Amino acid sequence: MKKRLLILITILLSALLVACSESENDVEEVPEISDLALEHAYSIINDYDMVKDSHIEVLEEEKKIILAIEVNAATNEEHAKELGNNFARALASGASIYSEVELKSPENEYLGELYDFYDLQIGVGTGPDNFIAQGAKVKSASKITW
Repeated sequence: MKKRLLILITILLSALLVACSESENDVEEVPEISDLALEHAYSIINDYDMVKDSHIEVLEEEKKIILAIEVNAATNEEHAKELGNNFARALASGASIYSEVELKSPENEYLGELYDFYDLQIGVGTGPDNFIAQGAKVKSASKITW
């Protein structure tokens, strides 16, 4: 199961090319994402019936977060996007709760301040060769593009 999820992440990394939204001269300090924040997100997303497995990859040097969700085959595209959005919000919520710096939590039309520091990539599928939905958000964008 973990091997399939790692393959899913690898494919997601190579399939989604997100434009970098900052210059090399920008040395903005990025908040660290604690293990407690990760566990917070996992506990929320893994409670959904359709979710088989999930994974979060934080690439601090690239200032990028990759979220992968493995779901069962009955999941449609709309629900897959909803799961991806909920996973992103759960991580941002966990980061705002457990971060050493103050971060704004997600709101109705706002994913949370965490994604003002990190680019985001999301993949939801039944396996590494079958994505149902893929999304991305750069720091300067206000929402996920699916």
